[in-house]
Amino acid sequence: MSKDVFISYSKRDNDLTVSICRLLETNGVSCWMAPRDVPPGNPFDEAIIDAIESTKATILVLSKHANASRFVWSEVNRAFTKGRPIFTVRVENVEPAKPLELYLARDQWIDAFSSSFEETLHHLGDAICVLLRRQPLREYGDGGDCTVTLVHIEARDTFQLAQLLRANLLLGNRAVEVIDRIRGGEIVEVRRNLPLSGARKLWKEIRSRGGWASVTSASIEATPHIVKSPTGILLARIPAGGFNRRSLNGRTESAVVRIRRPYLMMTVPVTRQLFRDVMGGVRRAQRDRESPLLPMTGVAWDEVMELCARLNAREQLAKGSGYRPPTEAEWELAARAGRDTEYSGSNSYHDVAWYEAMSPAVVGERAPNAWGLYDMSGNVEEICLDHYREEPAQGDDPLAEVEDPRSARVAKGGSYRSKPTELRISARTPATRDGAPWLGIRLVRGANDG
Repeated sequence: MSKDVFISYSKRDNDLTVSICRLLETNGVSCWMAPRDVPPGNPFDEAIIDAIESTKATILVLSKHANASRFVWSEVNRAFTKGRPIFTVRVENVEPAKPLELYLARDQWIDAFSSSFEETLHHLGDAICVLLRRQPLREYGDGGDCTVTLVHIEARDTFQLAQLLRANLLLGNRAVEVIDRIRGGEIVEVRRNLPLSGARKLWKEIRSRGGWASVTSASIEATPHIVKSPTGILLARIPAGGFNRRSLNGRTESAVVRIRRPYLMMTVPVTRQLFRDVMGGVRRAQRDRESPLLPMTGVAWDEVMELCARLNAREQLAKGSGYRPPTEAEWELAARAGRDTEYSGSNSYHDVAWYEAMSPAVVGERAPNAWGLYDMSGNVEEICLDHYREEPAQGDDPLAEVEDPRSARVAKGGSYRSKPTELRISARTPATRDGAPWLGIRLVRGANDG
């Protein structure tokens, strides 16, 4: 029976690779790894060729030893030639050797040395499961007692949501009371003897009715790592990692981009409701008759900075860890979510983007990417910290700065008025400091653990 992924590694990294293999298989990703899976009596090289061709993807465990291994070079070459996606897991702070650089230029890698090793591998397992078009095992397992944590309510009419909670969580007449408590900012945990598959299905139904919840069984998280801030903002945890960014003008070589610390990013763009709650008042043509869940647009750069300052004061965040626009590299790392797709969360813009329309849409209506981020492609462009230059900044934690602080900033993701080619993760445009009807805001902040 064929396995899901082939693992390419140096035998000098055997112990670490065995750990990676075990964690992935715990997540429901079957791995082919030599010499464990070489059939008795079969030639070693033929078994490896057959394994690369029969698996759906290749994982490269990148280290100084792998960089020096001609066997690894050959395996990666074979995977590339056969069109297999290559997921690179760096276990040391090294760049790909020249013989590997060509094959890794299109693929994002994940760093397993600068943050939680197990969490990093969980993200990798999720990305592979998305590639294989199935849910991760840790989202479905047998479970036992599950904790359903209700964290946020977006629905205006809560009748259907209350009915759902009554029926599935046995809350009876307490369902309305629980909803009121959540609306008041409380996070409510409900423990029930549900199989994790049933709890996962319930989570999807709660989300479809305007609620936000996470489901856990023992210590295993069944949804993307989403947290709720003291002011009720939902944030996705983005792990440290890197990717190869290809030149946009074709005149320079692709370059390495790496974010060395994890961070938190808003799951949706700043809504009109959030902006109004923090800044007060109703701005320009954005009136009460319009949905409070539409993205806030037309905000000048100075107002963005004021919004950040007020949020930081409300949540008492220390300097350096508070809310701010993301750098272009942070935005792109989060949009990729460990995958090599043209659009954030898919190779099909129909699934994830609101585009070629007359106006923006309510946030969160299209599918999210693997890390729980909505509207990263389409709906509204999102302004970044970087000043706009012809080529984006490269290297470690890059930020493009210029002498004139009034110059345009970078905007990413495309908007409701964009064509499909403008929705790509790599697409970028200059954003005026005065704001625009298609320009929105998505903020990041420190993760406080890395």
